[in-house]
Amino acid sequence: MFPVEVQATTRIHHKYWTDKYSFYAKTYDSVNMMEVKRLKAEVSIVDEVIEALKVKEDEAESRIGLRTAENEKIKKEVHLCKVEGTNKEKVELQVQVVELTVEVANLRQQLNEVREAAVNEHGAHFRETDKYDGLNLY
Repeated sequence: MFPVEVQATTRIHHKYWTDKYSFYAKTYDSVNMMEVKRLKAEVSIVDEVIEALKVKEDEAESRIGLRTAENEKIKKEVHLCKVEGTNKEKVELQVQVVELTVEVANLRQQLNEVREAAVNEHGAHFRETDKYDGLNLY
């Protein structure tokens, strides 16, 4: 057995290093928890953006469907005008068909842009969270 002075010194030394390590561990844990909270907030924001882009995509698809239906209706009217021989109405309807065709093309382009943005946001979301999968937070 060691002398009393050595035992006391050992106890004091042990207590000092235990307290010091405990302080560093608490500090490290609090920093990690703050980082985790920040990442969860970012993931939440990305999820909201993705949902908003999905809504925009659905709206664009709906508008494309409506415009396509209107386009078909006007094409039928143009065909009827050909049969009836009314040139004035026919020209007006052909102009409307051309305008609607351009609008449908623009809406399709917007839809593709929205899809691309949604895919990019979705991809960015998963690239960021992959490196934190080891934390078992989700």
